[in-house]
Amino acid sequence: MRFCVTIGPPLPSVQAEPLHHLRDFGLIMSTVETPALEKRNTPDILFTFNSIVIVGASDEETRIGGVPIVLLKKYGFEGKIYGLNPKYQRVQGVPCFAEPEELPEPVDLAIFILSGERLKDMLPRLKRKGLKGVVVYSAGFAESGAEGKELQAWLSMYASENEIAVVGPNCVGQISFAHNRSLTFANPMMVFPRMEPGRVALLSQSGGVAGNIWADAVLRGTRFSHVLTTGNEADLSYADFLTYLADDPHTDVVLGYIEGLKSGPEFCAAARRMQEKNKPLVLLRVGRSAMGQDTISSHTGQMSSDDSGYQAAFDRYGVIRAKSLNDLNDYARVLSLKDLKPKVTVVTTTGGIAVYAADLCADYGVEMSNLSKETEAKLAKFVPSFGRIRNPVDLTAQVVNNAKILEDALRALLEDPETGILLFLLSGKGTKEQSEQAIAMFKKLQAETSKKIVLSWTSVPAEVRMRAAAAGLIVYEDPVNFLRPLQAYFRFAANAQGRPAATARVVSSAAKPVDTLSVRSMLTAGSDGRSLLSETRAMEVLERAGVACPKRWSVRSEADLARIASDVVFPCVMKISEPVIAHKSDVGGVKVGIASQEELVQSWRFMAKNLAATEVMVIEQIGRGVEVLVGCLRDTTFGMRLAVGAGGIWTNLLEDTVTLIPPFDADYIRASLQKLKIWGALSGGRGQAPAAIDALVDTIAGTAAVGWSLRDVLSEFECNPIIVTADRAVVVDAIGFA
Repeated sequence: MRFCVTIGPPLPSVQAEPLHHLRDFGLIMSTVETPALEKRNTPDILFTFNSIVIVGASDEETRIGGVPIVLLKKYGFEGKIYGLNPKYQRVQGVPCFAEPEELPEPVDLAIFILSGERLKDMLPRLKRKGLKGVVVYSAGFAESGAEGKELQAWLSMYASENEIAVVGPNCVGQISFAHNRSLTFANPMMVFPRMEPGRVALLSQSGGVAGNIWADAVLRGTRFSHVLTTGNEADLSYADFLTYLADDPHTDVVLGYIEGLKSGPEFCAAARRMQEKNKPLVLLRVGRSAMGQDTISSHTGQMSSDDSGYQAAFDRYGVIRAKSLNDLNDYARVLSLKDLKPKVTVVTTTGGIAVYAADLCADYGVEMSNLSKETEAKLAKFVPSFGRIRNPVDLTAQVVNNAKILEDALRALLEDPETGILLFLLSGKGTKEQSEQAIAMFKKLQAETSKKIVLSWTSVPAEVRMRAAAAGLIVYEDPVNFLRPLQAYFRFAANAQGRPAATARVVSSAAKPVDTLSVRSMLTAGSDGRSLLSETRAMEVLERAGVACPKRWSVRSEADLARIASDVVFPCVMKISEPVIAHKSDVGGVKVGIASQEELVQSWRFMAKNLAATEVMVIEQIGRGVEVLVGCLRDTTFGMRLAVGAGGIWTNLLEDTVTLIPPFDADYIRASLQKLKIWGALSGGRGQAPAAIDALVDTIAGTAAVGWSLRDVLSEFECNPIIVTADRAVVVDAIGFA
């Protein structure tokens, strides 16, 4: 029986409108027809508008109603600007009107600054003036209580029904340097001078954090195509903007800051689009701690935290995860560089710093060049005996102080075929004359080669590094800020070259639908007060769905044992099922290797007397094999997440698990299994016979199908263990928690 299916909602097409209501979609993509998708707004108008009205405009340039006008002018917007405020006839030199009806012509876009409740009055009136989009700075929506949630729900509905793209509410807007269009009141945009656009976009759910990231990155030399904030996402979501950026010809790299996603599948579709376009996506996701998580009862919940679903999505779709704001900036600088080539040749002026750089390369998996004998012979002509001519190269201060010799030595290193990047750790030369001479030399050398020269310039004022950067050189203070993200650069480039088309292997499914109403009726109260699906019932549900389970018999008396005597094949297993005991093996509630009818009766009598057993299960004993855990956990972001790892007695000892998110196709399941420590045992390591991996993939897929169909009934559903032998993968224990 084959379960190689794509389970869970299909990823929304990034060409069409994203999905909104996951529960309306089929369990198995290959057999269930997808309903028509609701029409969604897109961010396009925010980058192409030709007229704009500021609702709540101010003549004071530093007030929230005045800043947008200042920034629209500062960043070169050439379209029509209007104000809407009965206090003024003109604001900052632009026409201002008391009511929307007085606007002399249609407007494409509005910035809304007034209190949230004014939206219900203003939006319909602006819609009649041709409004296509609105940026809502105002707070007081879903973040502020029941009335705010109701107001945001109205805004979402109105935006959808009237095709008005909404950014926010509770946001600081956005700015497109590439399109000379500013829709923000962020203070850093006021303080910093206008600058040329770059190829990096910043997409943040938090406006305040976005300003900090942008300002720090700009000071380090990064230039941006757009800075976008999403706020409460009443209409346009994080995924909507990410999809736009994936197709944006002005953007090569996207930096992101997220706290939580409205729709995991929509995000995954957008991240996959970024992959297809070979654009790196670097995200800082906050809210990773376990505080606030609901109580969990199964191993699955213990092993698969809320953040593990996000990490699974990042791993699956090639998202680079930053750990800090500094990380974001470092990744932005390196990933926006073009045509970096491995390997790194490190050049220093002193031996001590050479060791530091070599250690960093080892720590971050950056490959260092192996210089040719010819190159070493050239260097030997310049470098004194107390220096070093192998990588990392120590030219010594003696060479560095001679401009001609230094230039010849660096040229020799650049000409070496193994050198892809020349990382020069330069100390000193901080006077104006010295630094200008050095900058001129590095510019000359860079112009002669396609290989990148990277400077780590220390013991000089920051102004020196700034002048070097202004001259077009790649300059750092500490080399760690370059080397740390470099491995991600090369890994992304390698993955882009070898990445197959984004299609899942899907074959016909023999999965049978699960009757959720029937399962609800099977729930019983557990010892902790939670409703649960007992092992007996859970195994019934799996077997009905076609998942491989052992033969088993329910026994409530010695008479039942006599009735099944001719059917039982020895050796067999007996497990207590009523009452439910959490760790039944610890108290004698599991007996394996029962070899005869007499032992079967003795085991029943022991459990009835010592454990007050009223029901046990007699189960076919599966041969020795690798034990695997598969657990399904309800997830508000991705619908469900799947934990797969070492099972049985090894669950807590090995701490070997991987998290998966929908859709669960066969290739994805197999690739995830290969990340586990137990993969060696499964695949036949150290001369052992390989286990039935295809059967395991099918069993995992079937379990996932059951878990997905029951995600509204059960918060957790676990099979532990699945025993994988040379020819079978059989679920021998299962339980569910509501």
